[in-house]
Amino acid sequence: MYRKWIITRLIVATLMYGPSAFGQIQSDLPNRDVGIGITVGSMNNRNDILGGHIAFAMTDKLHLGAQIGLSTGSSNGGASTSDLLFAPYAKFLFPLRTDFTPILIGQLILDNGGVSYEYVPGVEYETSSSLRTSLYFGGGGEYFPTSGLGIYGYIGLLDIGLKPKETRIGFLQPRVGVEWFLR
Repeated sequence: MYRKWIITRLIVATLMYGPSAFGQIQSDLPNRDVGIGITVGSMNNRNDILGGHIAFAMTDKLHLGAQIGLSTGSSNGGASTSDLLFAPYAKFLFPLRTDFTPILIGQLILDNGGVSYEYVPGVEYETSSSLRTSLYFGGGGEYFPTSGLGIYGYIGLLDIGLKPKETRIGFLQPRVGVEWFLR
């Protein structure tokens, strides 16, 4: 009985005082600043992607932005692929320390991918393209060695395909990047 009382008190104290304790951290994270960055990682089943992004730090806990990226690939069998990606996003930061924060990210991904096959070199070929749209959710962390520089990494946890209709859950596409905020 006494153990239940102690556990209940600890849970209540954590719920009452925990949020205010996190709110007392004086973070020097970007706040109302514009940033630019580079992202590298896996975006689909075909290729890895390299892209850039622009971000706006609405607050030190919410960043909005858009990524744009391009990838190309080829094989010895005469097939080549290319992807153009546009992904507006919202990134939520949970500052636990002044230099490191866990993050959650949500993106609307628009991925226009194309494949071309060359049957006879220089003579016969076939191309196809498709637009893939999905809602992507991931989690990771961001390290701020200075107040205007962020180094981040995250991994996808949920990818809800809107077109084509396919949902993937688990450890999905990992991504890393660097962003500079113009202060």
